[in-house]
Amino acid sequence: MASLAEEMNAKAEVYRGHELCQQKLALLLAEIGLPNVFVSSPEIEELCYVTPPGLVRLRLRKRAQHKFVDNVVISYDTHVTARVEHNRIWKLTGVRAKEYFLWFNLIEIEMRSGSAPSKSPEPADSDLITFKTSVGVSRSLPVSAFQ
Repeated sequence: MASLAEEMNAKAEVYRGHELCQQKLALLLAEIGLPNVFVSSPEIEELCYVTPPGLVRLRLRKRAQHKFVDNVVISYDTHVTARVEHNRIWKLTGVRAKEYFLWFNLIEIEMRSGSAPSKSPEPADSDLITFKTSVGVSRSLPVSAFQ
């Protein structure tokens, strides 16, 4: 009898190579309704995605940092894991944010509509992306800040 991990690995879609992983990550983010704010992430060696439960694993060549709006620095570890569903990334590991000389582990990223629902797949300017940390601190920024 196969273990759950072996069974999930058998169902996983695995992609290797930076260009292919960037394309697949962009498609995945669009599929779950999040803007492509993380596609400029560091060089990705491998992207693993298990569709039914929404498990994602990224393996990066090396640790990297990326500066976003308002002097917020995002640090990516060499292994990033998460669960994904519509408008939400949760159980996130391997990603930290630095603001005001403090580092926080990000555990969830969620997009919320700031206006009435629209039929457009593109996020509206009034939509907010909320970053939640492991210590209960969260920050919401407009989607337009990442475009």
